[in-house]
Amino acid sequence: MSAETATASDGLVVTDWNVWRGSHWIVRSVTLSLPMGSLLVVAGRNGSGKSTFLRSVAGLLSSREGWRYSGDCALCGHSQAKYNTAAFMGQNLGTSDELTVGGFLKLQGSASGKAQQHLIGRLELQSLMSVRLSELSGGEWQRVRLARCLMKDSRVLLLDEPDAALDDSWRTVLWDLLAARRSLGHLIVVVLHRPLEALGAATHWAGFERGQLMFCESDRRVFPEALMNRLFLGKTLDSSECVV
Repeated sequence: MSAETATASDGLVVTDWNVWRGSHWIVRSVTLSLPMGSLLVVAGRNGSGKSTFLRSVAGLLSSREGWRYSGDCALCGHSQAKYNTAAFMGQNLGTSDELTVGGFLKLQGSASGKAQQHLIGRLELQSLMSVRLSELSGGEWQRVRLARCLMKDSRVLLLDEPDAALDDSWRTVLWDLLAARRSLGHLIVVVLHRPLEALGAATHWAGFERGQLMFCESDRRVFPEALMNRLFLGKTLDSSECVV
């Protein structure tokens, strides 16, 4: 299915998707299809291409910086080039010495006031609103970034290691929040280094190695332990693409 034939009922439709930078390919021949209401966990070792894949789906890799695409990628029935309203949370980024937590969250501000206050309360950010970003601990900064991502009024969430710097209790809150969004029919793609923690929330599991999609499983009740173990041990799997 191409971007042209994808419909609004489709969540993410990727066909023979390739990403290059300069003369080097980073992601190669990825094909998958996810309906709305899915939560896909993407796993793989460092440098496997999973973060580049996520950023390419979000349309964040600029041709001015040497990035090139081929194949088809559609979100909610629109081509990747035209769909730019996904809520994206990348890996850690620099902070401003002057900007406060409250100011940072106001930069997003597209969700309703009630929804924003719920997130602020759920992530216990009330006491941090006047604190400068540069003064936050790693865990506090991650919670602030998560809140800002979830405050965007979007039915598509793309998150790269949102559990980083969070302790066990806050990772539980993270999965509760994502499960609630999925129950509303939202599409969620999450890159993780601890994929087992998503058991019970994830509907699909995918593994990347050397820029290729090595497997994609869609049984939400069963963690694909054997596939994950082989992936992280660096052994080669038979399949290089999968349609779910």
